[in-house]
Amino acid sequence: MVLKNIKIVDFDGEYVSDIQIKDKIIEKIAPNIDAKDAIDAEGNYLFPKLIDIGTTFSGSNFQTLPRVVQKAKKSGVGVIVSSSKTSPMINNETALESLQLKSSFEEISIMPMINSKKGEGLSDMATLLNKGGVAIEIDSDYDLNLIARAFEYAKLKNVPIVCNANSKSLQGEGMVAEGEVSNKLGIVGVSTLCESVEVVKIAHMADFYGVDVLFLHLSTHQGIKLSRNCFVSSSIHHILNDATACLNFNTKAKIYPPLRQKLEDCLDKIDIITSMHSKVTSSNKDLAFAEASYGIDSLEEFLPLCYSLVLENKLSMVELIQKICYNPAKLFSIDNQIKEGAKFDAIIFNPSVEFIVDKSESLYEGKKLHGAIKHYNF
Repeated sequence: MVLKNIKIVDFDGEYVSDIQIKDKIIEKIAPNIDAKDAIDAEGNYLFPKLIDIGTTFSGSNFQTLPRVVQKAKKSGVGVIVSSSKTSPMINNETALESLQLKSSFEEISIMPMINSKKGEGLSDMATLLNKGGVAIEIDSDYDLNLIARAFEYAKLKNVPIVCNANSKSLQGEGMVAEGEVSNKLGIVGVSTLCESVEVVKIAHMADFYGVDVLFLHLSTHQGIKLSRNCFVSSSIHHILNDATACLNFNTKAKIYPPLRQKLEDCLDKIDIITSMHSKVTSSNKDLAFAEASYGIDSLEEFLPLCYSLVLENKLSMVELIQKICYNPAKLFSIDNQIKEGAKFDAIIFNPSVEFIVDKSESLYEGKKLHGAIKHYNF
């Protein structure tokens, strides 16, 4: 099969070319490839399948995993680096093996993070990493001795630390960002200090131990600024929305960390954009704000939401693909480059498709988005 006149976005940039694929291997990339089975793909993009980090499966024994995979495919996600904060938590061999078995039947690759904590002590991190864990996930307000041990294991096994930066003691009863919106709602606000003081601590430990750290879903300008040499991820929701989304006690916008200021002006410092998928049922959202669950389900709109940054000239297409494909691939040692001789594991994205989000449970209900996956598997 030959795709003609397609916009290829690879590690080096964007260019228009033909690409020849046989038995799921890229045989040739060049202009004017002659073939009888050629498909004119002019106007469409070709880039690697997306890598989403921190995706959470809800329900007991990962029962939502198949549904999450179907949603992910609609956004062109090919790899999920899953959060360890599932049910059961990935901090023991039984849970890890159960997730690996269940995910082995899916088209998408599930790469599990493991949690450093088990009860009040340490999980068996060495064993879990040997059995397929790809990173150690920590909360920044874990016991400092436990965090130090996690860094030692990460250095020993040459894997990254993925950190949720939040001080629960400073958060207290806070549920939305501290400021005008929290005052209007009469709800206790969450100070930016909950994130920034924890970022400083973990960034210093990253320098001390010489370990790669990814801050997961940072939500504040200050936290991003203080991250030093660490990798930074923020969710697409924190980039596109601010705290006003919570007005009128809109529980669809109740996520953690909370929405604050839009992070559009921090895009040059954000290495990875995530979907922050953490599905909650409608019954857990259709409650008073204080009682409603945290979480958001927009995984199937993830790529169109990200593409809106290109349409608004916030990012170039190359910059976007770096943040949702190549930067996470580099961190987790995934070879996803589009090159001759490589496995063809890419998607075709049609940017001209328009649609209105019609999910009543979505934060983006009624919003017009652009772009759709034209082909996922060949």
